[in-house]
Amino acid sequence: MAWVEVTKDDIVKRWKPLTPAQGIIADTRLPDATDLIELALEDRGIREAPTDERWQRLYAATAADMVIRYLQNPDGILSESVTLDDFREERRRDSTTSTGRVYLSLDELASLIPRRKRRRRAFSIALGNS
Repeated sequence: MAWVEVTKDDIVKRWKPLTPAQGIIADTRLPDATDLIELALEDRGIREAPTDERWQRLYAATAADMVIRYLQNPDGILSESVTLDDFREERRRDSTTSTGRVYLSLDELASLIPRRKRRRRAFSIALGNS
């Protein structure tokens, strides 16, 4: 099966409406995000997209989240401060949004690796001494 198509609409549904500039960036960065996901999964032996609808939604959400992280902090700023006379305001960004690049976290990758169904095995119960 083909990999899931992820669009700007997936970002808008999960975050907020995009400005025209953000829309252009999203169009460029979404293929980057899906390529990173697919390459990481292919490295782990997953060559085709699973057909499970929950997995497909998770794939789209992961790619959208990767781009949202980038859009929230495209310059990778970790800390910023503003000083005016004796007023000072300092903000520190969460480290998950401070890389300034599109990336796939290990937790996100782990959530996309399909789980194998456990085999049920026959069992026996000892009924006493025979």
